[in-house]
Amino acid sequence: TGILCNALMLYLVYNFSRKSLGTYKYLLITFASYDIFLIFVHASINHQVIIVGTTFASISWSFGESRHFTAFYCASFTVPFTLMIIHFLYRYWTIR
Repeated sequence: TGILCNALMLYLVYNFSRKSLGTYKYLLITFASYDIFLIFVHASINHQVIIVGTTFASISWSFGESRHFTAFYCASFTVPFTLMIIHFLYRYWTIR
């Protein structure tokens, strides 16, 4: 459903957004595109989180059972937070 919703959002932004939306349109496109990318990352790296007491572990059960794929998986979830910061700054500077 994530792919369908984000694909619908991309379609609507590309085809029905007004000129007054300006560069905000590109920020929306970036959000939706990266969410689709995250869906594929999540599907390709079969990831499991284990919590025992105060220990937090991240394990990959995929084709590439290496720490590099697990690190990439964990790092890929930091980008939406960065996009949210950019989103709030954009809105702050636009309103001001």
